[in-house]
Amino acid sequence: MKGSAELLVDERGDPSTEGFRLLLRRSLGEDAHDGLASALLLCDALQGRTLAEAAAVMVPYPQAKQNLPRLGRGPLPAALLERLEAVNGELDGNGRVLVRPSGTEPLVRVLAEAPTQEEAEALCARIAALVNQELG
Repeated sequence: MKGSAELLVDERGDPSTEGFRLLLRRSLGEDAHDGLASALLLCDALQGRTLAEAAAVMVPYPQAKQNLPRLGRGPLPAALLERLEAVNGELDGNGRVLVRPSGTEPLVRVLAEAPTQEEAEALCARIAALVNQELG
């Protein structure tokens, strides 16, 4: 496992947002997706640009969502999170998946983004099946 300092840079020595997120999760727990962490990540991503300049380069992708019932609440298993990270890596910037437990209901929320609506829906179905497999 990488140490804290190694997480903050990627293999080229550039700042690593993913490493920063992982470091936050290690330090603050799996619920390290609060406003403060988001604000810090946003400040880092701006790199001296205005918010409008940074947003102008973002290509919006179609989204597909599912809410999956689950027994109980709490964090998602580490094995599932690792598999989701692998899927995001496979997408290589051409989409993303986000899976999180609901904070108010016994649900797991699945969001998928891809270049087309059909791809987003297929990706969402794939991830929903993965979640159901892992959670039983």
